Amino acid sequence: MKLTKQRLKEIIKEEIKNLNEARYQEITISLDDFDKVRKLLKPKRQHIVKHPYSTRTFGLKVDKKDYNKTLELLMKKRIDVQG
Repeated sequence: MKLTKQRLKEIIKEEIKNLNEARYQEITISLDDFDKVRKLLKPKRQHIVKHPYSTRTFGLKVDKKDYNKTLELLMKKRIDVQG
């Protein structure tokens, strides 16, 4: 089986993408608390994810190592976490 350069590049990109996704864990939060979360985590806005099929929740991608700290912070601020 011969691999072309283009196919090899595609395979490498897919693997890198899979590795990056494995680094994150998602916390599901009620849409009512969106403004609170955005203000609380201002520098990390790029990690807020909109769920395409849900009109009541959104997601927050967090590094696995920071998951517990972030979850604890959100709960202390009385944010409705479903994570």
